[in-house]
Amino acid sequence: MIVISKDHFQKVNDKLDEILKKYNINPKRFKWNKFNTMDKVHAMEKFLNYLFRLMSDDLVFIHTIIWDITDSRHDILGRDDTKNLSLMYYKLIKNFAEDKLKNGDTLTIYPDRNNSIDWNLIEDILPNDGVYSTKRLSFGIAGYSKVLIEESNTGENALIQIADIFAGLARTSYEDYENYERWLNQGQQTLFGYEKPKLEISSKDKNRFKIYKFIDRHCKRKSWTVSLKTNKGFSTYDKLKPLNFWFYRPQHEEDKAPLKNKR
Repeated sequence: MIVISKDHFQKVNDKLDEILKKYNINPKRFKWNKFNTMDKVHAMEKFLNYLFRLMSDDLVFIHTIIWDITDSRHDILGRDDTKNLSLMYYKLIKNFAEDKLKNGDTLTIYPDRNNSIDWNLIEDILPNDGVYSTKRLSFGIAGYSKVLIEESNTGENALIQIADIFAGLARTSYEDYENYERWLNQGQQTLFGYEKPKLEISSKDKNRFKIYKFIDRHCKRKSWTVSLKTNKGFSTYDKLKPLNFWFYRPQHEEDKAPLKNKR
């Protein structure tokens, strides 16, 4: 989830369009699983440099959520994946609203209409936590933060792709970590003075690794409490920082994934 100050939203979107045009990249192909050219790496790094400056001024926030579906409380036969994912997003939105929104503030969400989130479910349960949500009404309730949900798509808003890229890299950073660490340290000498065997890595993986390294180094310089090494994947220790990789862990034994309704 990318949250941008209303006054900067169009500027950020225009900047992304400008960078993608410079590198002749179709926004619909600017996906994490298609980082197969250096142009995409350069475009992403250029945009991140711009984005991180705004994040330092609390004008942009990026929050992602990761969870272990093999956890015994989530690895359940008949799990309702759509509802489970929707509830995870609800927790992400709720946490941001509690931490950052003031009474009377409005958070407008532009989800990709093609994703598998049940936004109707999220709309139904947000008010139970003091967050008023609606798709159509342009007013809120006094004393409440307000969430507007307006479905969009990549053609209308290229920033959706950046949100998807962060969601993707958050997940793959755990899958890729061992090879990333080997790639990062390849060429270093051992105690006996011999180089380690050359590591065979695909071009796409190398491109991903460069983005991991770029983000990790920037976070260290900014003291954003984001770690790649500690948990062998991106994680955050201070959710109030502008970049947050939240690894959700069930809070108790009854905090289980929902099941599909039997017919």
